[in-house]
Amino acid sequence: MRKFYKNLLLGGALFAGALSAQAQVSVTATAGTTGPTAYTTLKSAFDAINAGTHSGAITVSISGNTTETATARLNGSVAPTSYTSVTIVPTAAATVSGSVSGPLVDLNGADNVVIEGRVGATGSARSLTFQNNSNTTGTSTIRMINDAKNNTLNFLTINGSSILGAGVAGTVLIDSSTVATGNTNITISNNDIGAAAGGTPSVAIYSIGESATLGNDGVAIRNNLIHDFFAPSGLSSGVLTDLFSTNFTITGNSFYQTATRTSTASATHIPLYVAYGNGNTISGNFIGGSAANAGGTAYTIAGAFSNYVSGMYFNVGPTNGAAVDGNTITNLNITSTPAANTYAFTGIRVVGGQVTIGTNAGNTIGAATGTGAITVNLQGSGAGFVEGIVTGAAGTGSIDIRNNTLGSITLAGSSTAANQLRGIETGSHSAVSVRNNTVGGSTAGSIQSNVASGTFIGLIAFQSNNGLTYTYSGNLVRNIVNNGTGTGNANITGIHLQVTTSSTTITNNISGNQIYNLSSPATTGTAGPINGIVVTQSGSLTGVVSEGVISNNQIYNFSSGSTGTGTTVRGISNSNTYNTLLAIDSNSIYQFSAAAANTASTSTTAVQGIVSSTSGAGLLRINGNSIYNMESTGASVFVSGIGAFFGGTTSSISANKIYDLRAPNAGTAGMVAGLILRGSGSVGTFNVTNNMISLSPASAVTIGIHNNATATQINAFHNTVYIGGTATGTNLSAAFARNGAAVTTAVDLRNNIFYNVRTGNSSNYALYNNATTPGTGWTTSDYNNLYTSVAASLAYYGSTAYDFAGYKTASGKEANSKNVAVTFVDPSTGDLHLSGASATDPNLKAVPVSGVTTDFDGETRSTTTPSMGADEPPCTAPTITTQPTAQAVCPGVATSFTVATNGTAPISFQWRKGGTNISGATGATLTISNPSAADAANYDVVITNSCGTVTANAVALTVRAATAVTAQPVAQTVCAGQSASFAVTATGENLTYAWTKDNNPIAGANSPTYTIASTTASDAGTYRVVVSGTCGSSITTTGATLTVNAAGTGTCTGTAVSNVSEEVSASMLLPNIVHNSTTLRLTARRAMNIDWSITDAQGRVVKRFSQSVNAGRNDLQLSVPGLSAGTYQVTGYPARGNKITLRFVKL
Repeated sequence: MRKFYKNLLLGGALFAGALSAQAQVSVTATAGTTGPTAYTTLKSAFDAINAGTHSGAITVSISGNTTETATARLNGSVAPTSYTSVTIVPTAAATVSGSVSGPLVDLNGADNVVIEGRVGATGSARSLTFQNNSNTTGTSTIRMINDAKNNTLNFLTINGSSILGAGVAGTVLIDSSTVATGNTNITISNNDIGAAAGGTPSVAIYSIGESATLGNDGVAIRNNLIHDFFAPSGLSSGVLTDLFSTNFTITGNSFYQTATRTSTASATHIPLYVAYGNGNTISGNFIGGSAANAGGTAYTIAGAFSNYVSGMYFNVGPTNGAAVDGNTITNLNITSTPAANTYAFTGIRVVGGQVTIGTNAGNTIGAATGTGAITVNLQGSGAGFVEGIVTGAAGTGSIDIRNNTLGSITLAGSSTAANQLRGIETGSHSAVSVRNNTVGGSTAGSIQSNVASGTFIGLIAFQSNNGLTYTYSGNLVRNIVNNGTGTGNANITGIHLQVTTSSTTITNNISGNQIYNLSSPATTGTAGPINGIVVTQSGSLTGVVSEGVISNNQIYNFSSGSTGTGTTVRGISNSNTYNTLLAIDSNSIYQFSAAAANTASTSTTAVQGIVSSTSGAGLLRINGNSIYNMESTGASVFVSGIGAFFGGTTSSISANKIYDLRAPNAGTAGMVAGLILRGSGSVGTFNVTNNMISLSPASAVTIGIHNNATATQINAFHNTVYIGGTATGTNLSAAFARNGAAVTTAVDLRNNIFYNVRTGNSSNYALYNNATTPGTGWTTSDYNNLYTSVAASLAYYGSTAYDFAGYKTASGKEANSKNVAVTFVDPSTGDLHLSGASATDPNLKAVPVSGVTTDFDGETRSTTTPSMGADEPPCTAPTITTQPTAQAVCPGVATSFTVATNGTAPISFQWRKGGTNISGATGATLTISNPSAADAANYDVVITNSCGTVTANAVALTVRAATAVTAQPVAQTVCAGQSASFAVTATGENLTYAWTKDNNPIAGANSPTYTIASTTASDAGTYRVVVSGTCGSSITTTGATLTVNAAGTGTCTGTAVSNVSEEVSASMLLPNIVHNSTTLRLTARRAMNIDWSITDAQGRVVKRFSQSVNAGRNDLQLSVPGLSAGTYQVTGYPARGNKITLRFVKL
């Protein structure tokens, strides 16, 4: 009996236990067996539903844990299965678990299934867990397959350990369909999806369709916690939408890791991977950290292998592929030993399709403030790529990237390779729009590269597709530090456009961007170049004024500490080869510094505001830019505002403002230059107009506009160049220079102000042209104001420094140019607008130049007398309808000048004589009542009204000279047979002469000189001349006596013999009336040396010389060009015998 009861009790207990296990799953239905019916496992409940036991609207309640030994598979509602919906809910906290090599739960064509994890479907507590501990390949925790539709997984905890292998796998798997339409309208929301006991799954949520007609469509993955997915090698992903998965909405999810994940081989880790389809929406997700919303400690991927981590990865359709908005990728720490030139990290990567990134709401990669929100540690010798957003070189479709923030990113590690850190990269798409993004947060050093060598680029585009429309506008690139100290480069570039095929035609607009606070502080390393905007391409830019331009960008505060020879700091650099149009307009570029040892003098100088090296057939336009506050402290360096190295058809450089450029250690080998104009292959035409350039460095050669290689033509019109400061050493300066012995560029310089008031040495010029043949190509230079503080060094021409007059004579130019002082508003800030009296100075008026109708400010220039230089004062000057005419009068005869004008009244007049105001001469007519020689001058009139000033042509008043004799005829004594000549010097106009002898007219003697070729005794007498002219009475000169000595008497021995001595037998002067030279003929008995002296009428010796003679007749040349008019005696002293005495008259 006891045994019976014992067995009875035992049996009762077992029965009770069976009832307890059976009670964990309860099924109720609206048709068939309505229940509630208890089951021990979810599989058994599904089996009953599949068998048609329960039908209609079915509810499966789970009240406790179940252990599934095989897949719980719910089939679609096809006979015998029959239901309208299935709802699975917990009534208490419960876990459905197992270790199933396949899906733990399988919705096989099942429709209208809701698996709700909250008790009572209210609140936010997740009470139902599904966990598959199998870590074999191809497993899953919940799978939907074969046209599963309208299903929802909500507020569940779903754990898995599935591993990708030959097949597909995922904690939640939306698998392919072989039935009719594919899996559609699926919602996965508010779940916690993590790892099971078997380890981390390769993929948390995986979707793959069968074909374009049997794909997965309309899937929403919302507000889930997706974490602890990782494969130590190969691919792992939080969400992976693979082939034939379209119209996915992935929003509000958090992707994170609760522990460090370490690879054991090369691994690719992509939290959100959209690999197919159109119509995808990716928004509001967080990737990073160890908790929801990227909180907690950093999301860490470790391992000494080539690890690649991408926050999001897209390869979608070409039309409406994906919209990516409002996502945050932050709190990451990635370690990789990349293979050469491979990616280590990308925040958002698009390898194909049309994607908008941030169009509706910006994404954040890193953080807007602070540093180190994302740290990527690179090891080894392979160059790694770390990028915020990259659309890939193989992309297709259009790309729109806007409103995104990238910052607080650090590149670190022991890598020795030349790594790449990039903010946003775009590839070959049909259209690229990158707008209003921020690369670099508000914190100094927001983005840092701390590897030995590497390059940072804020925004970069690679383009090989034809017909690209390319827009980069409104972006910020800022607070970037490259701390590279290795032997490679430590480069930084704000925006880089690179087109890779020569046949490409693109439309380009890089406008309204701000690029600032870029620094490469390390002093070691090969180079630390920093660039604001770089265009390198072999395609052609097309478009109208608003396209094909780099405009309205602000580029400032660049600092490079590198002393490497390859370091450059540049604002905008273009090396495009085939431009149709490249317009660099209205950019502000300032506050650059470099310590470079770079001594390049052309397109790669140490510091440059804008540089373009182009050889295309189109137009290069550099207009309206402001460039200032730039310095390089290296030795022998070049600092330039704009460098145009152009071999194309035409470049236009206009209305740029350049000032405050410095190179304190440049010495004579370096240079500071406002503009460098350098042709390529002796071609390239430069039109340089309306620029303001103000430079005042002390320790450098300083050139305002510099041409140092032969080009086709330089047309420099209406520029204002100011050179100031105090030079140190022998550093020369020039406002304009054509520099080089062989440089023969054709230049046309008109209407410029070239103003150099630099002091400290004598090598400061307005113009500098040191060509071997300076006149070659020096075609036109006129209507310029040329001024230097040292008048003697106004211009250097050939090999000589000249003052203003000397340069005009040497060059044959500047007939209408001026040399006047000018006042400017403020040269220290580059404001070279005319101020004070200079604004209305008539000396600064020029003549119109074709094509230059406005000034620096865009104000209309005068069509008659535009101002020299870049500034046209904003007023209209009066016009002259009738100019004064030149006058010529005799002394005492009244004359007048009159000018006629049009213009706004009142008009005032100020007549000037030789540039000096005439007191009281303030009317339209100037009358001179009693002119004298002192009144002879150039007269003009300055005409002024409230609108401006104009100056009439300067006209001459010639006061004819009164007739006057300034040098009387001089008495003569000659030997018979010698010639005699009398001369008179007179002033006056229309002079006539009448000679007399003994007051008797001499027929035909009517010139200033009267000569008797061979005198006789009858010629002796007194000679006079009557001089008559236009103004004044006739004047008779004083008498000049002619004495004729007979031969053989006195000094006249022999025939025309002046002296005979023991050594010299005869001597005479031929002629003895001398202009500049005469012949002294003598016969010597032997060769000897004779000392000679010339004395004037007062007996003063005015010249001494020695002359060797030979035996016999000698004709000696006596040259006296420097003697004044008058009577002289020449005396010779032979070694022996009597001295020789001869007389002559110098005219």
